[in-house]
Amino acid sequence: MKKLLFLLTSILLAASCTTDGNCGYPSKLSFPKEGGTVMMSGSYAPYNIEVLNYNGDGKSERTVLEDPDTISVQYSWLTVRRKRGTPTLVITAEPNTTGRKRKLYINVSVDDRNAEIKVTQ
Repeated sequence: MKKLLFLLTSILLAASCTTDGNCGYPSKLSFPKEGGTVMMSGSYAPYNIEVLNYNGDGKSERTVLEDPDTISVQYSWLTVRRKRGTPTLVITAEPNTTGRKRKLYINVSVDDRNAEIKVTQ
């Protein structure tokens, strides 16, 4: 009985572990001071996206574009877009004219997990 219990526990633990850390999305992204656009894909389509700055005022605006299947999330100098049901994110950074390094975080919710992408410029 103990062997069976051990075997079942091992199977459940192995099934709950995934090999695609951060839901398949990279954990870091860097833009040049000129800005630009990058496309990236994860392993799963997210149901929610946030852009945060972690300094207490990280509010993001979530808007639905003219295409109701496209979600656009913007905060400060960073915009993240995706088509509903796809794992591909289109991330756009505006040019950095501040002369200082800046960073924001993209939080992607997939099922009961979250992925975080640190974006620097």
